[in-house]
Amino acid sequence: MKTIFSLTLLFVVHCATAQTTVKFAANSGDSELDLTLSDMNVTASADFSVFKNEMKLTYNVTDQKIEDLRVKVKMAPADIYMTLELARISGKSVDQVVKVYETNRDKGWGVIAKELGIKPGSKEFHELKGNAKNKNEKVKGKGTNNGKGPKAKTGASPAPNNGAAPGKKK
Repeated sequence: MKTIFSLTLLFVVHCATAQTTVKFAANSGDSELDLTLSDMNVTASADFSVFKNEMKLTYNVTDQKIEDLRVKVKMAPADIYMTLELARISGKSVDQVVKVYETNRDKGWGVIAKELGIKPGSKEFHELKGNAKNKNEKVKGKGTNNGKGPKAKTGASPAPNNGAAPGKKK
């Protein structure tokens, strides 16, 4: 009886962690962006609810959309961020970005961005890098501050939205 209980418990723990553990490798072609995304992934994985709320507010997407990306598409948090941000910058829908992601996931975010019309070194690519850095700092500030008040800002302030709706080009 003890063995059956132990095996059942092991199976339940494995199933629970299997849904949320996803391999992540940015492979954007830019070492600074890759480092930012890897850092974001660690922070967001540690407190996914904070990350999810930030994504919902920034990109006007539902809990269900984020959970679908996480579970059905098997995206790590930084992949979810890149999908939402590339949809916004490219003017494509999230579903269009997901299709490109699924076709090129093993080639990395650099290839995916190119497929969406964002070339390395372009204004849009620099915007992507800057926004990733700012979003990472924001998520870290909300999720890793242990309730000790606002975290001191470092680096540049977030890029202005200029009134553009989420998912639309500026």
